[in-house]
Amino acid sequence: MALNYKLHAPAANAAADLSGHFLRGNESLAAGDYRQAAECYHQVLAVSPDLAEAHNNLGVALKRLQQFDDAGIAFQRAVAARPDFVDAYVNLGDTLRQLNRLDEARICLQAALDIDPTCPAAYNNLGIVHRRLGDNEAAIQFFQRALHLQPNHASAADNLGNVLAQTNRLEEAEAQFAQAVCSDAQALSAHNHMGLLRQRQGRLREAEQEFQTAIQLDSSYATAHLNLGVLYLYEGRVQEAQHCFRKTLQLQPQFIKAHSNLLISLGYDSSVDLDELFAEHLRWQQQHAADVPHITTHANSPQPRRRLRIGYISIDFRRHPVASFIEPILKLRNSSEVEVVCYSDVPAPDAVTERLEKLADEWHNVAGMADAELVERIQQDGIDVLVDLAGHTAGNRLMVFAQKPAPVQFSMLGYGNTTGLTTIDCRITDAICDPPEEPCRYTETLVRIPTGSFTFAPPQSAPDVQPPPALKNRSVTFGSFNNLAKIGPDVIAVWAEILAAIPNSRLRLKNGALGDEKVRQRYQELFRQHHIPAERILFQGFVESAEEHLAAYHDVDVALDPFPYTGATTTCEALWMGVPVVTLRGANYVGRMSAGILNQTGYGYLTAASKPQYVSTAIGIASDVAQLSEIRNDLRQQLQSSSLCQPETIVTEIESAYRTAWQHWCQTQVAP
Repeated sequence: MALNYKLHAPAANAAADLSGHFLRGNESLAAGDYRQAAECYHQVLAVSPDLAEAHNNLGVALKRLQQFDDAGIAFQRAVAARPDFVDAYVNLGDTLRQLNRLDEARICLQAALDIDPTCPAAYNNLGIVHRRLGDNEAAIQFFQRALHLQPNHASAADNLGNVLAQTNRLEEAEAQFAQAVCSDAQALSAHNHMGLLRQRQGRLREAEQEFQTAIQLDSSYATAHLNLGVLYLYEGRVQEAQHCFRKTLQLQPQFIKAHSNLLISLGYDSSVDLDELFAEHLRWQQQHAADVPHITTHANSPQPRRRLRIGYISIDFRRHPVASFIEPILKLRNSSEVEVVCYSDVPAPDAVTERLEKLADEWHNVAGMADAELVERIQQDGIDVLVDLAGHTAGNRLMVFAQKPAPVQFSMLGYGNTTGLTTIDCRITDAICDPPEEPCRYTETLVRIPTGSFTFAPPQSAPDVQPPPALKNRSVTFGSFNNLAKIGPDVIAVWAEILAAIPNSRLRLKNGALGDEKVRQRYQELFRQHHIPAERILFQGFVESAEEHLAAYHDVDVALDPFPYTGATTTCEALWMGVPVVTLRGANYVGRMSAGILNQTGYGYLTAASKPQYVSTAIGIASDVAQLSEIRNDLRQQLQSSSLCQPETIVTEIESAYRTAWQHWCQTQVAP
């Protein structure tokens, strides 16, 4: 943020007073007392309203108070008073970016460069704007130009590293973050971004150190607390993650992403009461969405039987579990009844993105698009039913749904709980996952799909099923490839009981975080507390290809499902690879996902109603190698013929749910 410390000389008789107020304003600004600084600059301007420097510095103070509209006015007055005031143009451009007025910001920053083509700050801010506009290549060029002009520009190096990381150029990103820290050891953002990069690289202890360094430099840096919590959750340290998320919210109560992560972490925690979990979702709505103005009048033609425009929004139209479940819904749609419009938030598209794009009637890349712009785009596209595929997971667009850009809104797939949003009308589920006789802890109306709510596109790169490893090992190997946040103390106690009951049995855990020695030692210790020695727990970390990941099931006889948060993608993949999955039926949707999948595929007998039954079911199936071989031979074919992988009926029922909700909206539009 460009600040001016000197005044262009005012009239002589006012010079002393003006200079005093101006200097006190600068001192207050440097001390972080932005309100006092603003008052000082107002006093200067009351005497001399055309002082460009005072307008500029007032804008800086107001911007730091997050009064962006007023800051923008101050910067506009600065450039009006001095049309060649480069710093004011740069500040105005950055403020317009904060206000999501990106085209205006770009024009303003270009004006700064027209005056001074060697201004690094203008290039840096132009890079930020172009990144927000979704033009990563242009952003990279602007950041590089800023660094060419000022090699020690820490912010430009950090920003360049961030966009390189986003486009999977990790080694180049690492070099830029290192340069940023070298240029400014206090560069909080660079430490934070290096932490994120280290986590992606699997260097978890270094990631933790980077986040801790940022916090040590500034304990009020909320983003570092958030990302430290995300790291802990990835490692299965759920309680520590919750502490980080609550600390983030204490520092910054309106930090939506932190509150969503808190909700996710609470869902993994077996000690959290379901009513308490629902109440926290309601608090999220009240805190972040209750005061968001939402659209109440839509231009959509209220014809109940016309072809519907269905919009799907997701950051997960890529190699991601959600893609496996949404692909059949796109592929098997009834084109005479619906046309599908996909809004892809994917920053770095891959082969899966390309495949899904071919299945949509319209495809729009909205990565980096501001919520307000996306809301406008959805309205312009005439979307009748808008479907959320993310819930509170990373990269969600819940604040778009909070504005109600479509007359009917649904949530499904990506998040196993209520969004808490009163503007989302319905949620897709089924009677196994959400029995109608149980209390409803949703703000959405539940729509239960009669056949079942799960659809699955089998992985194209899956290797052939192999015989159960128990045949050659002479001992059984259990396995779980689930998120470590799901594998808490209660789960480990039950799994240890199973291992203790079957001599020489082993448990294979596979997850990216298990590439870290400290994470492995933690889980070894948790099992050791139940008298299971370390050599009976096998670990596998990240593998590069989907084929290699699925091939790891060749070494597993029986998959053990975690609780109270069960698997979904992991359950489907294990079954596809011929591995039976034993699950414990839980008390809410996420506790019953595997039960729903097993019910749809004809293996409902693997669902236990209690922990003792879970133990006995696992022991029983693992003790009969002949039965394991028979199941192994039949599972894939059974899946192929089930509603999970032949989901035409399910897709029809989902589209029927869209139609019913649409017709209900049409009825509300009929004049009394």
